[in-house]
Amino acid sequence: MPDPSANPSSAAPPPAAATDAGTAGGVLDGLRVLLASRVALIRLEAAEATGHALKRVVSLVMVGVLALFLWALLLAGGIGALAALTGWGWFWITFGAAGMHLVVIGGLIAYVRRKAPTAFPVTRAEFERDRVWLDQLKPNSKG
Repeated sequence: MPDPSANPSSAAPPPAAATDAGTAGGVLDGLRVLLASRVALIRLEAAEATGHALKRVVSLVMVGVLALFLWALLLAGGIGALAALTGWGWFWITFGAAGMHLVVIGGLIAYVRRKAPTAFPVTRAEFERDRVWLDQLKPNSKG
């Protein structure tokens, strides 16, 4: 079997000396290679970051589902325990718990509907000052 290193046609491409590195084409080729390597690195790291982010999202969803089950079990156990301790019917305790949940939901809805403060007040003020300044730079901006 022939030695592949002895075959000049299968050898690595010629070094950069084949293109004159001092010319604009050589510099552009170098920049193109540099940019391509940076883009490839960014793609690789973005894929890794996406994988990590996906794992975090899946974990958070699992935590949410487990927290929901935990809340349901604590609520059911608490209703049963309270019914056993007080002698009240479990259905009355369940209605009371539902009522408390409705009060909390109403409070959260009221909080969300409240008018939020203006976002980025300092940045908006700076942009307004910039706009006024640019208007003053224009010749005959009023007429």
